[in-house]
Amino acid sequence: MSDEDKMIPAQISKAVRQLNSIRPGYESLLDLYEKIFVAQEKSKMVTKVPAVDIPEETLKKKVSEKFPLANLSDFTVDVDSAAALLEEICGSLRGSGNDYSEAAGLVLDAISRGALDYAGLYSAFLGENEHYFDKASESIGVDKSGLAFFIYNSAKPSLVLFAETISRYLDPNTEWLKGYCPICGSPAALSLFEKDGKRFLCCSFCWHKWPTRRIFCNNCENADDKTLKYYSFDNEQEHRVDVCDKCKSYIKTVDCRNADRFIYPPLEYISTPHIDIKMMEMGFTSCVRS
Repeated sequence: MSDEDKMIPAQISKAVRQLNSIRPGYESLLDLYEKIFVAQEKSKMVTKVPAVDIPEETLKKKVSEKFPLANLSDFTVDVDSAAALLEEICGSLRGSGNDYSEAAGLVLDAISRGALDYAGLYSAFLGENEHYFDKASESIGVDKSGLAFFIYNSAKPSLVLFAETISRYLDPNTEWLKGYCPICGSPAALSLFEKDGKRFLCCSFCWHKWPTRRIFCNNCENADDKTLKYYSFDNEQEHRVDVCDKCKSYIKTVDCRNADRFIYPPLEYISTPHIDIKMMEMGFTSCVRS
């Protein structure tokens, strides 16, 4: 873990304070996710995931046919560190008065009585085992979407590290011109213009970042500049929205060249719900699964 990585939790907290001064109405939302993101980054420092080797013939096929390198069920979760993070997140959110406060308490109750099968939950989450999740959420007393929220966020350091490990099979300078993540196949959550003007997309699941064209729809792969445009908003110099008139999709974009704070993509994604509301009112749809 580099010194730069160790600085990220403090940088996230500073960015949250800056955003709170810009958007005071989002204080409770930002406080919620500051706790989660800081805990995730600290957990990432002690999370271990094994390196994954892709056989040469399999790799050639995936690359030639533009398949993602992994299925969700291929991901590895460090169950011990994820379980510790789950308890930490729930402890931070219980009694906080946010939307997940009550669910956090119920999950902690299940942990205290030994009713939580960590390995089974993480395996069911990655394997999209709806039946297992239905039974688990019923036994804990938390609705399935709430349980998935806690399981995903506690597994996220493992998912990000897995993506970082397997990304060694990709050329970081080669543009990926498909509408899904080259690692896991999930849709992009966010678009970034880096300081040098190059455009990147960030995955909504494993948060892998990959280079793409400046004029490109990440939903339908449209590259026609006549049907691709963007909208900017007052007092949002670092944000804009790229839209496709062909498929009526949108993606939020952060222009790092105009930002005077630390850019942490997951924070930028959740701190702009007003943009999502505006785009939906205009008839555009995000391709990120809810």
